[in-house]
Amino acid sequence: PPQVEECYGFSVRYEQGGDLELKEHADAACATLNVCLGPTTANGVAGFEGGELLFRGVRFQDADAGERAQKSIVHAPGVALIHLGQHLHQAAPITGGIRENLILWMHGAGGWVRIRPYDDPVQGAGDLR
Repeated sequence: PPQVEECYGFSVRYEQGGDLELKEHADAACATLNVCLGPTTANGVAGFEGGELLFRGVRFQDADAGERAQKSIVHAPGVALIHLGQHLHQAAPITGGIRENLILWMHGAGGWVRIRPYDDPVQGAGDLR
């Protein structure tokens, strides 16, 4: 079956007095698209401070996924990031302003999620459209 046939989308908002961060987790998806919607100020600067995305290893692939050092990525308005759903990640706390993101989880029909690569790379070659 194809790796991605369906997607589920939602938005998240980080702000003072609401959600400031998202603890480390993996997604219920084969792959995730995370788009920072902003906002931006009138001069094009991000309307928030902090809130970096932090990544570790990939569950079910890296034996030490949860022990790996975190790698920080600054998420700016207009930037889209795609990653494996099983990649451990979190959103660090914002320290000011508001940040909104559009999230799309991609998975197979009926919510099917592949959590590991094929043992034989040729096995999956015919599955892609």
